Amino acid sequence: MRPDKSRYLKNSRVDAVKSGGTPNRIMRAGHGRGRHGRYGVVEHAKDPVATFRRLFRLLKGRRRFIFLLMISLAIGSVTGLIWPRVLGKAIDLMTLDKPDEAVNFYEIGKVMAIGLAANIIGQICGVIQGYGTTILSNHSVRDLRRMIFHHVQTLPIARFDNITHGEFMSRLTNDADMVANTLGPGILNFAGTVLTLIGTFTFMLFISWKMTLVACITLPLSYAVGHSIVKISRKIFRQRQRMVGEMNAMAEEMITGQRVVQAFCREPFVVDEFDAIVGEVRRLAFKAETRGGLMGPAMNMINNVSFLIVVVAGGWLAIRGDISIGVIISFMMY
Repeated sequence: MRPDKSRYLKNSRVDAVKSGGTPNRIMRAGHGRGRHGRYGVVEHAKDPVATFRRLFRLLKGRRRFIFLLMISLAIGSVTGLIWPRVLGKAIDLMTLDKPDEAVNFYEIGKVMAIGLAANIIGQICGVIQGYGTTILSNHSVRDLRRMIFHHVQTLPIARFDNITHGEFMSRLTNDADMVANTLGPGILNFAGTVLTLIGTFTFMLFISWKMTLVACITLPLSYAVGHSIVKISRKIFRQRQRMVGEMNAMAEEMITGQRVVQAFCREPFVVDEFDAIVGEVRRLAFKAETRGGLMGPAMNMINNVSFLIVVVAGGWLAIRGDISIGVIISFMMY
């Protein structure tokens, strides 16, 4: 006869993780967990600056490689910003002020050749960035796992009484991947975003400061909406990550300690607890993805509003003769 699942799950680790408390200890195949288990409370670095310094040591031997990637990133960002301006210039050359004026196809050809060359260079830089980011990420994961494994060998025996085998496995696999991906590709992506924003704003100011002010009208709204969505979804993503680690830890412990589980007839309890954890992971994953998925539609709606404002204001300025049609096209692409 299977035990009462609802009665058992009242003290399960699922409830402990959801409430932010410490999971109650149960008979498990593996080491127990102390009062400050990893999934009972949210761990924070005591000294974030020192922690980042230790993590950046993983990239210490690849400074030249990262420098080359940053150069490629900067070139790719600039070439990507040249194309809208080139297209706008070509449209201006095809716009005739007088009926008897001929189109200068030679100038149009030169402008389009510049745009084509910039596009090719940008694509080459994109391939270099993708290849280099993959190498940097894989090497960072390898070095981080080596550091963790070597550190584990120096830990005192008492430390293993407060941590499970599954937690070690989760740190060596899941957590190491997340940290390394954030440290390597995450930094490059952040740098690329910053360079693109700065370059876009610079190009827009160079083309028309009036249209730049018009395009920046929706920036406060974009920041407010994005900040609100991130603030709401951040907590849920953290809970999901903790539950994924708990699920991996329990699966590894129960598989390696299956004989102990069977010896004490704990199969029904283990199955019920794992079902509860998997169900909680599914619930948190669905909740996190739906909350995080709001970012795309919200930003698209704001971008559409900004696009409409740019078109209307640009048309009005073009009628007044302050800007050309090509400037409007360039801002629409930016």
